[in-house]
Amino acid sequence: MGILLELIGSIGTLIFSSMKDVTEEEINKNIGFLEQYEWFQAFIDDVHTNKLILENDKVRHVIGKIDIEKMWKNSYRNKFRKKLKVVLQKQTSNLR
Repeated sequence: MGILLELIGSIGTLIFSSMKDVTEEEINKNIGFLEQYEWFQAFIDDVHTNKLILENDKVRHVIGKIDIEKMWKNSYRNKFRKKLKVVLQKQTSNLR
């Protein structure tokens, strides 16, 4: 029963988070929060991904949509890391 409720909650989060507009303030706050993670620091240290994080609307939108309250969960953090990596790769390939 608990798994079912968690699944329903996750679906609701996906639906409402996809509709959510993000502000520059939220994006910058989330970037500051993410800087504590080594995997995000690696993106910052790379010239190409750093530029995308600072300037690309699609990448910044993904960053702005994260729920920092859920980042303590390994599953959420890993899902977000993979999602960010995919969007960074897509946007990098679009630059070429």
